[in-house]
Order: sequence, then structure tokens, then C-alpha cells
Amino acid sequence: MNKSIVKVYISLILFSVMFLAGCSSELNENLSSPPPIGVHPSGISNPNSGDFHGILVANGSANLSECKSCHGGNLRGNGQAANCLSCHSHPSTMLDPSSSQFHGKMIKAKNWDMSDCQGCHGVLFDGGFTAKNCLTCHTQPTGPNACNTCHGDFSNPSIIYPPQDLMDRDSSETVGAHVLHMQGLGNGPALVCGD
Repeated sequence: MNKSIVKVYISLILFSVMFLAGCSSELNENLSSPPPIGVHPSGISNPNSGDFHGILVANGSANLSECKSCHGGNLRGNGQAANCLSCHSHPSTMLDPSSSQFHGKMIKAKNWDMSDCQGCHGVLFDGGFTAKNCLTCHTQPTGPNACNTCHGDFSNPSIIYPPQDLMDRDSSETVGAHVLHMQGLGNGPALVCGD
């Protein structure tokens, strides 16, 4: 037999032995899998943990720009990191003024503090990382912070008197007086705020 043919046979036999040994169930059972690699502490999704992501963001320990490096610029995930908006999104009735979940009612319940809104929609309410621009509806120069957003006529920035009286009534008998006096339309004198 030719020496080169013998070398080929020996090489094939050695390769086959190594291949079969690598597929051995006994060998594979004794291998330990590497520990999972994670960038978050174990309590990141547990609201009762000190490491809960909401607490970390609120106290400044976590930076949303760091979150974006894995979860994407719009925080919708990237196929491997979770879509943050699967939990952090608004109800579908958020824009319906007749809904109890209307964003104006939610902001009123927070004593008109819109800093949470700015965390996602941007300091100027121009969309931030959500790309939902509040200035689409809130068209005044100060956006949602315009006086007529809460006081007076939302669609007319020159009408900025209370939509309700001190007793939280919105009838024409009580609130209508504001319109009559502020625009000088009634029998009484025209007034300015503070009179």
C-alpha cells in the first residue's frame, strides 16, 4: 500500500473518532453552560426591588440615553432588548376628553405637574424620544404650558379665564360671568385678571 493512502486512512479514522467523541452524550452532559450575561441587576423588573428600573430612572441612577444603546433610540427594542413601550405606553383613550384616562385629567390629578410628560416627550414637548409631538395639538408658543390649555378656551389663546368657578361648576351662569366681564360683553364693567 502506498504511504500517502495510509496517511489518508489514518487521518480519516482519527477525524471520525474525534467527531464521534465530540457528539458523545456523556461528554455533553458533563459540560456546564456558561452563566447568562446580563447588564441589569436582578431586580430591574421588580417594583419591590431597590434596583427596579423605575426607581433608578426617578432617582437619577439610570440614564435613559444609556438605555437607548440597547433598547433603541425610541426604546422600542431591537430584537434582543425588550420593547419598553410594551409596558410604558398610554391608554388608547388618552386623547379623548370624555375619557377618565384623558391626559388632561391625568395631569390635573398630578396637580398640573408635567415633568413626567417631559421625561418622554421632551423638555419642550416636541416629541422627545417618543416622537409623539405634543405641539401638534398644543400649538401655542409655550405648548401645553400655555394658559389657555387649562384656563379658558383651548382653541382660542386670547380667552384665558377659568373654565370653572371656585365651586368647580362650569355652568354658563357662573363661568359665563367670566366671559362677559373679561370681554366687556355684559352690563357690568370690563375687567382684567386680578381685578
